[in-house]
Amino acid sequence: MKRFLTLAKDQQSLAHALQEAIDIEMSTIPIYLYTYYSIIRTPNQDQIQADYTNKYIDEGLPAAIAAKTALEKSADVMVYANKAGATIMSVVIEEMLHMALASNLHRALIGMPDLVGISPTNWPTNLPGRFPELSISLAPFSAEQLEQFIQIESPGGVPNSNEIPDHWVSIGQFYQSILDYIEANIKPEDYEKYAGQPQLGPGNGYYTHNNVDTLYYNKYHKPQFTNADDSGDLVIIDSNAAARKAIETIVHQGEGTIADDHTTDDKMHDEESHYRKFVDLHAEFPNFADDVKYFVKPFPVNPKTAGYPADIQTVSNLLNAVYTYMYMMMESCYRNPMPQQSEIFNFGIHKGMVFMLSTLCDFITSLSLPDGNYAAPTFENYEFSPESTAKSQIIALYNAIPSSLNPPSSLPGRFATLPDMSSIAGEPVSF
Repeated sequence: MKRFLTLAKDQQSLAHALQEAIDIEMSTIPIYLYTYYSIIRTPNQDQIQADYTNKYIDEGLPAAIAAKTALEKSADVMVYANKAGATIMSVVIEEMLHMALASNLHRALIGMPDLVGISPTNWPTNLPGRFPELSISLAPFSAEQLEQFIQIESPGGVPNSNEIPDHWVSIGQFYQSILDYIEANIKPEDYEKYAGQPQLGPGNGYYTHNNVDTLYYNKYHKPQFTNADDSGDLVIIDSNAAARKAIETIVHQGEGTIADDHTTDDKMHDEESHYRKFVDLHAEFPNFADDVKYFVKPFPVNPKTAGYPADIQTVSNLLNAVYTYMYMMMESCYRNPMPQQSEIFNFGIHKGMVFMLSTLCDFITSLSLPDGNYAAPTFENYEFSPESTAKSQIIALYNAIPSSLNPPSSLPGRFATLPDMSSIAGEPVSF
């Protein structure tokens, strides 16, 4: 992969830039998901309260006051853990929207986007095109990981022209170069070549701003949603105005716009940008630095399936196959018109993410490793054999998991409902 992002200056570099935009999103989604699954969103409050009660008594507080103070502390830990999980998942959801918007731009102006097999193959990896280079890792929740997230989403600044004249520092500036080229060079007739080709559009139930995983409760048990309903949506790219709307959604959600000293991404300024969300979590973290043992699972850093014990490798292989299959179905959505596209997305991608991938992530993170850590998803590209359908191979991978691990019994039924794609080349999709 090239060291720097491609600055859109002609049709060829525009094609490279739009694919790199997709690559960026596919690099950030795994690290955000990995950190999300390291968080125990409902810690053992009784244990926290008991430990702090004893601590405060040892420090000289009367027992009654110690118990009351410990209860308040345990509530604070519970809220922060749940908020951290909800916040990171809210970013994941919007990063998936960004991937779809970048893919729509590519479909409208260049043709088919590449979505399969381009997720990073090794961790740590450099964020595609970042200057200066930024190494990103699969790692559990920590102050250091939040600092990494902040650097990814940071608005940054333009480098000196004599230092690196043809490339940008921040993701927002990279997207601005794409928009500048489109508005200066793309004419209405340029959209005719791929007019009518499938894109992911609004109004089909594909994108929702929030779900149960983006919800947390504050200290007064009031529900808090971490994404605003007016912060952005899917856009069919058929004009420069639509391209601007899509790009502004990506940039505003990631880096934000300035409003009352906070970076926000929605019209009502109710939702903070990804950058500001991570800054806020990082600012609160010192208050809970001694409490991570209660709400962060000990995960390995940058694990590989090959490094796991043989029995856990079977689970990791299945998880990676399902993860790869999600992108196969996503790419298939750009080859199939309605109603096939809707069936692929709603019966495949949506159910796959909600019921299959999340179930497997919960399952693998419950398995202990010999070194005392817990296993975690490795998010590696899985290479399916051409000898049989990918769906049949997923079922075989499930059957290969030792029964002693007690794999989730709900999965075979879920796998049966997946769209069965004989390839990703636009062949008929069966159910």
